[in-house]
Amino acid sequence: MDLIQDLRSQHVEIGHALIELKDVLELKKQHIKIKKSLSGLKTGLDGFDNFDFIASLLELKDILVSHLEVEDKLLYPSFSKSKDKKLNNMGKKFSDKMLGISKVALNFFDKYAKMTNQMLKEDKSFKKDLTALIAVVNKRVKLEETVLFVEYNEHFSKK
Repeated sequence: MDLIQDLRSQHVEIGHALIELKDVLELKKQHIKIKKSLSGLKTGLDGFDNFDFIASLLELKDILVSHLEVEDKLLYPSFSKSKDKKLNNMGKKFSDKMLGISKVALNFFDKYAKMTNQMLKEDKSFKKDLTALIAVVNKRVKLEETVLFVEYNEHFSKK
């Protein structure tokens, strides 16, 4: 009877580990999509007339929102529940910083996603705002991959 209980327990742990691994892999796949989308938008700035900014902005917004949902479900709760103060503080710092980036990004999308390509082309602040958003999101992706995901895998992934 104890053997069966042990096997069930191990099965549940393996199942949880696979779900977590799948979620981290999904976050990494989303990073690839985010970088590709940002690169496309940056390239689009050079050829305004031949690029659909609105569709690309809406696509980026969808990817970012989905990414945030997975992070909120997986990463931040693990860090916030940690008994290790360093990890707890790191998770809070990353989460707080992401809230700020999210607000900036959502304000950007609210402001520009309703415009036409011609309006964007004529808007004096669009290019500057888009370039700033690209830089902030690229920096965040790099930090997540080099710090946050590494710490999560080291301390919270079930091996």
